[in-house]
Amino acid sequence: MSLLSDFIGEIREMFNTDSNKPLAHRVDIIISPNWLKIARKMIPGVKTEKDAIKFFKEYSKLAGEHTNGLITKDGLWDSSYHFIEFYSKDTGMRQIWSDFSKTFVREIEMRGFPLGHETDELEKKYTIQSYGTTSSFNDFLVINPEFIGYPKVLPDRSLLDEEKMSEIPFIGEMVRLLIQASEHTHSSMKAIKEFPARISKLMQEHNITYEAEGYFWNADMRAAGKPMEFEDEKWAEEVGIKRMENDVELHTFRSEYFTLSINVEVFNAG
Repeated sequence: MSLLSDFIGEIREMFNTDSNKPLAHRVDIIISPNWLKIARKMIPGVKTEKDAIKFFKEYSKLAGEHTNGLITKDGLWDSSYHFIEFYSKDTGMRQIWSDFSKTFVREIEMRGFPLGHETDELEKKYTIQSYGTTSSFNDFLVINPEFIGYPKVLPDRSLLDEEKMSEIPFIGEMVRLLIQASEHTHSSMKAIKEFPARISKLMQEHNITYEAEGYFWNADMRAAGKPMEFEDEKWAEEVGIKRMENDVELHTFRSEYFTLSINVEVFNAG
């Protein structure tokens, strides 16, 4: 079970042990791999971003020839992945919708091969190694909210730490924090000025940056001509978070090889 699943389990338990807690939540999670950077790292013949763009253009052309011009999206490359998790206390039901798969899924995760079609011509030109080698771009890839990487050792295709290209290891904790924010202040989508010490440390260790996307200024801020700190309740001081008055559409975390955006909504299911 992933860390995210562990934290979601804690959230469900939190809802079920206090009748005054909100009855349901919706969590939108968008995972956007940096395909150009991944190609530059994993394909010896791709040295620059320009090389990577050229590679994917050539691949698209050859893939179209393989399918009589109708390119079927059976590889992972050139996609972002939007999942929506719903949880209801009334029913105890957890559902995860995948926009990419157009169906409900069991986990917030994508597994598969980046390229849907084998092309000997490209393998020779760009030196894409055979499956199982350390430099194979088209080896089996795992993408989830916490990490992205190529599993090569364990038979169940779970990843060792050294196989993870990028990590955002605190996402479950962040989701729980945003749900708590909604409980205490009726808003989980305020721009974050300062993170709790543990999350801040992990962001530094993993070179992760934060961006508040869809940044809105309210009338008071426009009148003051500057952002204003949000008056959080006591819980904020206890957990070590500081927020701004600005409402945001997404909390976005950027790592080297993928970006993760989240939106949390807590509401009364009745």
